[in-house]
Amino acid sequence: MTPDVWRRLPSTTLLTGVLDLGRAEICGWGRRPFEFYTANLQRLLYRYHKTPMVVHIAPQDEPLVWRCRKPENTLLIGTKLPDLRAMAYYQRVQTIRTSARWVQAAAWLRDSPQRLLEGYLPMVLAKPYWLRDAAARNPFDTERFVWMDGGLPGNPAYARLSRRRFVRRLDIEHFRVFCVPYTANQEIHGFDRQACARYCATDFVSWIVRGGLFGGTPAAIQRVADLYDALLDDTLTHGHLGTEETLLTILAHRHPDLLQRRMLS
Repeated sequence: MTPDVWRRLPSTTLLTGVLDLGRAEICGWGRRPFEFYTANLQRLLYRYHKTPMVVHIAPQDEPLVWRCRKPENTLLIGTKLPDLRAMAYYQRVQTIRTSARWVQAAAWLRDSPQRLLEGYLPMVLAKPYWLRDAAARNPFDTERFVWMDGGLPGNPAYARLSRRRFVRRLDIEHFRVFCVPYTANQEIHGFDRQACARYCATDFVSWIVRGGLFGGTPAAIQRVADLYDALLDDTLTHGHLGTEETLLTILAHRHPDLLQRRMLS
């Protein structure tokens, strides 16, 4: 096998994205410079330069992509805060995340990006939709589509998920998710733990799905997106708000044959 073939992933389109949501301007533990995301995004762009990629990024930041990539295997989706504001669930998310009831559910929420940044939750909640749209469009005619967070290489706990060797060996029959044990707190990313257990049809939620890496075949992605959309609507209607990880956790409990779960240490 030649080095070029070894570097390519088996018929895969990678999706990623970074947006400057103002995290460098907030105070407290959630503060992080935008350069963290752009530097790690560039690492991904170089690392997967042989792999087709779809990148959600603001127009003013597009030059950093073209320093690493070529147009023949790269599609840029211009994305800005107004695009997040236009999403169907945006206003309900804002109503809940700014409510005293939601903020008081856990002390850490007070200084969290979820509470302080209007675009944070709309962006993370959009990831399964962006994956669905890319799979439907299939601009590079590939057989599977994988979302990878732009900042994933800089996450000490999960950086290994961004490595070529790890992604190349993914066994994706339907929709692959990665999980970790999670037993602390009375909420899960702001979503009441007891309510989450009821949605999961279990007595206690002992593990959650991580949102940094997930993906599947076009048919499975469409099915997951449909289920995800209905679940997001239902949970927001009942005043529950977490992240994409919370919703994917519920779906992984409800549909284990569709969402293939792999536990991480």
